Amino acid sequence: FVYNATLDRIIDGDTFDCILLDHKLDDGDAFSLLDKLAQTEDSPAVIILTNNDDVNIAVRAMKYGVVDFINKDKLDGSMLKEAIENGIEARNRHLALDREKNALQRMSFYNELTGLANRHLLADRLTQAIKSAGRNRHVFALFVMDLNLFKDVNDTYGHDAGDEVLRVTAARISNCLRDTD
Repeated sequence: FVYNATLDRIIDGDTFDCILLDHKLDDGDAFSLLDKLAQTEDSPAVIILTNNDDVNIAVRAMKYGVVDFINKDKLDGSMLKEAIENGIEARNRHLALDREKNALQRMSFYNELTGLANRHLLADRLTQAIKSAGRNRHVFALFVMDLNLFKDVNDTYGHDAGDEVLRVTAARISNCLRDTD
């Protein structure tokens, strides 16, 4: 069962696979804790145990991402074991989907080889810079460079060598810039 000390540990970065949470707590109900858990980056699977059969409470809990809502009067060991296993499996699927979503988002805005922003992110940031400059009446600079004879590197030494030139060049330029540049 989650107590405030456990919640503090979750917020501080400790990880739990699953939390069994009583719907009625000494200092309120489970939803105040669910609000806090929703703000953590890597929330565990939450199973609520209750004596209340109110469907509205169950629906509200599910909106918070609670994986199961079990009536204590009907609870037995095998049901609890199954709920915990299903909860952990659901959490793992959710985490895998988040990782995939983040990877796809990164791929859509950054060059895989260099890690630099691609043309889509450049266009977005350039549009933002132009609007900000107009709104705040300030100027900004755009620096464009080209690698002369780069095609010759690929043709003479191969694409792996050309990729390495791009990686090294990107790293060197990145090391000269601020994070905001």
